[in-house]
Amino acid sequence: MNDLGRLERACLVVGAVLIVSGLLHLVVFAIDGGPWEGPVSWRKAVTFGVSFGLTVLTLVPVSRPVRMSDRARGLVVGGFVAACVVEVTLVTMQAWRRVPSHFNRETPFDSAVSTVLAAGGAVIVVTSMAVTVLAFRRRPALSGSRVLALRGGLLVFLVALGVGVAMIAGGGDGRGRSAGPGGPGGRGERDRDRDRRRGGAVLPDGSDQRSPVPRAIAVSTSVVSSAV
Repeated sequence: MNDLGRLERACLVVGAVLIVSGLLHLVVFAIDGGPWEGPVSWRKAVTFGVSFGLTVLTLVPVSRPVRMSDRARGLVVGGFVAACVVEVTLVTMQAWRRVPSHFNRETPFDSAVSTVLAAGGAVIVVTSMAVTVLAFRRRPALSGSRVLALRGGLLVFLVALGVGVAMIAGGGDGRGRSAGPGGPGGRGERDRDRDRRRGGAVLPDGSDQRSPVPRAIAVSTSVVSSAV
């Protein structure tokens, strides 16, 4: 903790605030009730706050031994934490508005929120990749097996992020595409179970709405790779 700079200390405070936000919404859920599952529930505010907060509290000190310039550290670590704050804030806001946070294109505002969430996810993936690349490019300021633990942990984290991207890219039917109005997930089925499908990737008119995350990640990755 004494080795952390001003940026890292501020980021740790932010991580703690995110966890507190998640736990407070667990209390809100206990008081307000409602479903725990589904695209519209207090669960998302709870899980996003706690999980993103824990991730910040983990990645920030872990990235400290990775050799990079102060400017790069500010961009990578600061960008990662800022994206986490945006993700938690928007998901929590949508929970209070009682509308789905992801794949929601029913209004221009909701569509903008979904797009920003996708962009934030891309920033998280790209900055995490940058930390991992730097950890392998130059030996971290650690000794012996701790270097292996650092690099291995970052690789496992990237695999977890990859799984998340694959789930998002899968869209509404889990196979990388959205169901049309004539088949499973069509208009009749959507009408019978509308709340569940509002969180999916099918627009009210049955058109396909695929996630912009993979495309954003591809573009951002090329930029970071050239910069790093």
